[in-house]
Amino acid sequence: MHNKLAVTGGSRRFFKGKLCLAGLLMLLFWHLLPIQGLAADGGRQVVRVGYPIQLGMTEVDEQGNYSGYTYEYLEEIAQYTGWDYEFVQMEGDLNESLVTLMDMLEKGEIDLMGGMLYSREMEQLYDYSSNSYGIVYTVFQVLYDDTDYVNDSQVEKTLRVAMYGQSRKHKEEMEDYCRMNLQIPQIVPCTTIEEHLRALQEGRADVMLNTSMNYIEGLRTVARFAPKPFYFVTSKGKGGLLTKLDEALHSIEQTDPYFMTTLHEKYFNPSNKELKLTAQEKEYVENTEPLRAGVLTDLPPYSYQDKESGELKGISVDLLKAIEDKTGLVFELVPVENEEALAEMTAEGRVDLIGGMSFPVPAL
Repeated sequence: MHNKLAVTGGSRRFFKGKLCLAGLLMLLFWHLLPIQGLAADGGRQVVRVGYPIQLGMTEVDEQGNYSGYTYEYLEEIAQYTGWDYEFVQMEGDLNESLVTLMDMLEKGEIDLMGGMLYSREMEQLYDYSSNSYGIVYTVFQVLYDDTDYVNDSQVEKTLRVAMYGQSRKHKEEMEDYCRMNLQIPQIVPCTTIEEHLRALQEGRADVMLNTSMNYIEGLRTVARFAPKPFYFVTSKGKGGLLTKLDEALHSIEQTDPYFMTTLHEKYFNPSNKELKLTAQEKEYVENTEPLRAGVLTDLPPYSYQDKESGELKGISVDLLKAIEDKTGLVFELVPVENEEALAEMTAEGRVDLIGGMSFPVPAL
């Protein structure tokens, strides 16, 4: 049994956060979207959308108001396509509803869903949009006020990682990240989010393994890795709908390049932007002299020297200034004409860091 909710003009919202579809979907923490049908009166196209309730992605409140990352994307898409949406919900828990909706999508009973990572197996069953509409990361998170986590890639250390229900893929991504950063992961198994939080609160775990689109109150991200784009998928044979969808996604990106980032900040980043420094980091800031930052003078837009004022400008320069403002560190900008000179100065210890390293990098 399923419920259908008709919404006109894409003027509602929906989405949420997490799935583990029968081995086929590596899903991030997922959402589902619109699809297709025809208006009974031959007017605006009605797109039938799989609608599992997922925190942050596809939500609905007690008054029937929709919200979420995917919902807002659908709302924006409707501005370009003129679609109306019919949201389809299924009974059962999140995994049960997702499996049922994916089966309905395969049979053409609904038209479209969102929040899908790419896989060859999935591509045999569904058609993917050419354009993604977001990126999900695997992340390490700690309690918001915890400042003990230090990622020192020069010192090997054991890292106790609380895990609950993550896929084998997430575990492999975590192990790869730890290997690169000289961290030896020690798994602290958990069966619920609450148990995982207790492991952090009681000091039995240093970090929690999560995904960037599974928002949990009271946690903050200290490391993110393994970026993966996610997509809308449709039933096979809905080329017309898919073409309109891709055109709309492309138009959104061209019209508002920050639309994706703005939505991610709104639904998945905590509102408190206070920078948390560890005791070791605070001590370093307080006792460190100005750091000499080598900056290339002819690498726009990353770094360049204004011909009239002689002032160093660019993305790298602005980023260093932002770090100064946030941390209290002080950078002394050292203008350098080319990469060869920069490599020589680095090798001789005349600069402490490089602002905006280009690739390939000359051997030091």
